[in-house]
Amino acid sequence: MQRIFDMSRYYTRLGFSKYKIHEKGCGVVALAEYLTFLSGELVHPVELNQILVEHSGFMNGGEIWWLRVAQIFDLGHDIELWNEQRGHIDIKKKLFPAIISVDGLEIEGYQTHFVFGKGLIQRNEDILISDPWDEDIKSVMGYYNRGNIRESVFSYIRFTS
Repeated sequence: MQRIFDMSRYYTRLGFSKYKIHEKGCGVVALAEYLTFLSGELVHPVELNQILVEHSGFMNGGEIWWLRVAQIFDLGHDIELWNEQRGHIDIKKKLFPAIISVDGLEIEGYQTHFVFGKGLIQRNEDILISDPWDEDIKSVMGYYNRGNIRESVFSYIRFTS
């Protein structure tokens, strides 16, 4: 079985950055899985990366410009963005699918890692995710636990129309 949403497989340059997808491309891979889910048709991470390059979908070299993504893919005029600077997330009120970020490494300081959020589990106290590190289906609290779900999810991105 081919693992399309496993970022370790892709050595293509990420946007205009000095990094490759396999190094820092979790956002592109999570977005590809999100778009595949919405459309029902495969959106390949390498092809998505090229589309974002051609249509100014990156900022600062390799950071996804989320508002531009909504325009490129005609995802509606609204984008729901939440981050930790705006207060703790009430995950029970959020709808899925979504792209969420977690602290990806167990070292001091926040290390952004994007995953594809599929839905709520464990009595709405955890989130089922597909992780671009290895394309495994996991839970946030099982792998990126920082105390509770509100502390473990750092941002939430969902396109709405």
